[in-house]
Amino acid sequence: MRSANWSLVDAQALHEENPHTFEVPNESDLNDLIVSDFIKVGFQHKGQCERIWVKIERIDGENLYCTLANSPVFITMKLGDMVVVHRKNVMDCMSFEELLRVDEVVFH
Repeated sequence: MRSANWSLVDAQALHEENPHTFEVPNESDLNDLIVSDFIKVGFQHKGQCERIWVKIERIDGENLYCTLANSPVFITMKLGDMVVVHRKNVMDCMSFEELLRVDEVVFH
């Protein structure tokens, strides 16, 4: 997906170029994504990459309809805005249950 202000990073291509230093979820994890999972995607903007967690709201084939779960700094979007991403854009993934466990460790 591309906007006038940003484009999404192809995480799979970056992994192929740098397999030892740029890890991404494996094919099985990508195929197991469900609504309510969180995924990290990279928004390319003026030579910088802003990595943002988004929540999957709907899945339609290769299209993952997500809402921003972080407030961006460099791109002209805001928390809760909708973005459509593809599995090739996924840098990391976390289920809602995993997020709760991380939150419990970090914030309590």
